[in-house]
Amino acid sequence: SFTAHLSRGQLTVGTLRHKVAEEYGWPPARTCLVHDGVLLDVDGAMLTDAGVLVNGRCDIVRCWLAPVDLPMESSSPGEKDGHAALITMIADIRAALASVPTRQWLSVLAWCATAKLAGKAGFGNPFVLLSLFALVIRNLGQRRPGELSAYNVFNKDFQELLGP
Repeated sequence: SFTAHLSRGQLTVGTLRHKVAEEYGWPPARTCLVHDGVLLDVDGAMLTDAGVLVNGRCDIVRCWLAPVDLPMESSSPGEKDGHAALITMIADIRAALASVPTRQWLSVLAWCATAKLAGKAGFGNPFVLLSLFALVIRNLGQRRPGELSAYNVFNKDFQELLGP
């Protein structure tokens, strides 16, 4: 969780995007912001116009790092595009790991220790299966009307899928 402190003159989507990018170490151009299922993509838009600020109170804005298109192979042996892509990918992984709160890392470590104990007691497989089942049940939720689905992270133009 992160709280951005903005002065009156900085109440734009672009300023919020830069604050979030600075906090998590992300490139601002790849930092995506969503409020109430709407992608905030106009940097010059005021936060009040986007519905983020209402009566001086700020609502929750979700953010994520947009994926980057990595080149599959260099066109010539001397090019360093593959090396640059690898460095970009490593930086993205490092930023993603740093954005996970310490409490969640501790939860993962506690689960691993418990899984090891369950394995020694002969209950490793049931422990893992029940843990996965509990994880799925715990993370089921209802989207609010107009809220983006997880699919829309990869569907920038919001194109409909063909089919019934």
